[in-house]
Amino acid sequence: MKIWLLPIESLDQRYTAQWRDWWVNDLIECGLDVTVIDGENLTGSIEVGEFLDVFGTHFYKATQIQKTAALLMEGAVKDDDVFLLLDAWSPIVTSLGYIRDAIGARWRIAGYLHAGTWDPWDYLALKGMGRWAANVERGWIEALDLIFVGSMYHRDLLRARRGGGDKTYVVGCPIHADGWRRVYRAPWRDRARRVVFPHRLAVEKSPQEFDVVRDIYEQKYGQDGVTWFRTKDRQLPKDDYLRLLGESRAVVSTAQQETFGIAMVEGAIMGCYPIAPNRLAYPETLGYEGIALYSNLDHAAMLIKAALDSNRPCDYDARRYRRVVHKVAAIIKAGA
Repeated sequence: MKIWLLPIESLDQRYTAQWRDWWVNDLIECGLDVTVIDGENLTGSIEVGEFLDVFGTHFYKATQIQKTAALLMEGAVKDDDVFLLLDAWSPIVTSLGYIRDAIGARWRIAGYLHAGTWDPWDYLALKGMGRWAANVERGWIEALDLIFVGSMYHRDLLRARRGGGDKTYVVGCPIHADGWRRVYRAPWRDRARRVVFPHRLAVEKSPQEFDVVRDIYEQKYGQDGVTWFRTKDRQLPKDDYLRLLGESRAVVSTAQQETFGIAMVEGAIMGCYPIAPNRLAYPETLGYEGIALYSNLDHAAMLIKAALDSNRPCDYDARRYRRVVHKVAAIIKAGA
């Protein structure tokens, strides 16, 4: 069995550049033969405040389809192979399903789903794409043989609105943070009294509520020597972003849409106290570790104060995310 891995476009400001290496290395570690089908970049950059380029992402996926079709025509793909998409919200699923059925092949299509219009707060739904994408998504879910998601919250949301049934598996989100603490984490006593907003500046992440929390905090405690920092006001390279977290004391989420919460987990790994709402995937990714989640914005301000005044960093155990790809590999092998 060969794994034909189709990554997300690698953007330095996101986790996607790291994912390409993590997934490949872990799949090989699991004894799988892996070939990567990369797309081509149109721009390779994203605007301040955004998380992808709408033209670039489709150019990347279109060139992946082109390369995949050529491999299939050449007969390089065998019936026991698996296509593994690291973002299964993709027209690649349509192409693979079409070709497989047309030629009567038996290779499988697996994919990791991040979000879609089944979440009313997702970017795609807020842009009105649900009026047509809901039907497309149902078709993709039928075409996929295996679906991987980051949280039970996401699995249940997907099943309720688009289906997926027993072929949807909760595996978490792969994070290899082995060297982050050593390289990027400053001693707690040297950290700034800084509160970081780690999300993109989009309505589904409610950046305006971050400003409200700041106002509530200052009304309660004064300025208190605190700086408030929105990371997407600029495009920080990933190394600089991790260093910023390692020199801060708290990260705050006001998100209305979150199917895993990788930004907040990254902050917690770097020793920041994650101040997140008691909703979405956060009870699984943060509450699971005993981290307090806020019930309203006044409560958020109180948790920020406690985080800034703490005498030690957040202690977050991310080891369970180190073996996410191993879980995926085991599920793929079990169905071989």
